[in-house]
Amino acid sequence: MPGVITNATHPRTCGARRLQHGAATLVVVLLLFFVIALVSAYTSRNLIFEQRTSVNQYRATMAFETADAGIEWALALLNGGRIGNDCTEATAVAGSTSFRQRYLVIDPTDGKVIARRPVTDPTRPLIAMCVWTGANWACNCPEDGDPVLAEPPGGALHPAFAVHFTPDPEPPLPLRVNGALPRPGVVRIEVNGCVRMAAGCLLDFSDRPQQSEGRAQHSVLVALKPAVTTLPVAALTVFGNLEGGGGGATVKNSNAAAGGITIQAAGAVDPAKFSLLSAPGTPGELSVVASDSSLVPDGLTLADLLAVPAVPSNWDRVFGSVFGLLPQTYREQPAARVLNCPAAGCRAALSALAAANPDRVIWIPGDLVLESAGDVGSLPDPANAAVAGPATIVVDGNVSLAAGVNIYGIVYSRSGNWTGPGTITGAAIVEGTLRGASAPSVQYDQSVINATRLSSGSFVPMQGDWRDFK
Repeated sequence: MPGVITNATHPRTCGARRLQHGAATLVVVLLLFFVIALVSAYTSRNLIFEQRTSVNQYRATMAFETADAGIEWALALLNGGRIGNDCTEATAVAGSTSFRQRYLVIDPTDGKVIARRPVTDPTRPLIAMCVWTGANWACNCPEDGDPVLAEPPGGALHPAFAVHFTPDPEPPLPLRVNGALPRPGVVRIEVNGCVRMAAGCLLDFSDRPQQSEGRAQHSVLVALKPAVTTLPVAALTVFGNLEGGGGGATVKNSNAAAGGITIQAAGAVDPAKFSLLSAPGTPGELSVVASDSSLVPDGLTLADLLAVPAVPSNWDRVFGSVFGLLPQTYREQPAARVLNCPAAGCRAALSALAAANPDRVIWIPGDLVLESAGDVGSLPDPANAAVAGPATIVVDGNVSLAAGVNIYGIVYSRSGNWTGPGTITGAAIVEGTLRGASAPSVQYDQSVINATRLSSGSFVPMQGDWRDFK
């Protein structure tokens, strides 16, 4: 109708519509912001989760690698020489012991291995510990009590590991305290690896979970590879003929339980060249075992051993029949020490090396010349760690022992020229024919020979027994 204003053209109605259109936009925008916030929160949640997972993985890997390092560290020290309380090589023999002497007890009669225990707490084995300071490893190897180490300053992670030993098979606790049921020559290394030097993480070797930032428990069974696999039954063993001697040389074996054998040879022997002393009631000439084919490795004959020029592979087989390894492998074993002996002699150096490395093997690449009186090694005394103990010495060349020299141990020579009036207490073994206008005296000693089999040599991991779980 003319003059009538309709709703379609009313100003107030148009403004209300415009207001209604703005409210809808606001609702849509708020809804979009809410969706974006949800997406952002979910993304942040995943990012935080991934960060935490990465940190946990990093610390778990750190603990794992630390425990693995502890296994290798303990194995290396087991095959090392005398150490100080900081676990590094001792500068003097007096007042020091080897890691093996500190943490293991090897029965001298049957070779069973048990862990040493603190005097104050015999319910558990002794523990050694190391911590990474940021620049190097700081370690403590106490002879009694718990390890004492200062925690590195700062808030950074400082991985640490603790090591102890248990017999195998591991008996129940009361038997374990008494050292029962271990296997001869076998012991288990157990390591706790932690990302921080926390006593609760490091010193608890149970499988209980720890409130820590990361812990790994590794273990491995290790066995002693004896210094000598086939023990000599005679004071002097010759893989060939015995042509040398004289000069007042004496060969003695008064051990009736060992047969009282003075000389055992694969070839011929002239007993008149030695003064032979056997078990009471046994004439010296009857204590000699000559032309003994049992000394010749399978597949070879005495003629093969006496061939000129010598066939190295034949003698490597002879070497293996005594030591259970080829010469190069034996020389490179973890517990081997190499000493180059000058032509002028090395008696003092050899004595010091044997004293600093009890229960180790010494390899002489050339001739062994001991030019002055003195002892090399000693009789075994498991209760006294200060003594050197018997030495296992392999000589690539000839042997010359001056008057007054006394070697306690087993001497194996890859050459048959032996001279000098010195003495060997234990046993002597010669590849090939023994020559020389004179020869050292040899006295058979069962305790020395047993020590080379039961406590001397290298500890090596047993295949298939490494574990990263308790």
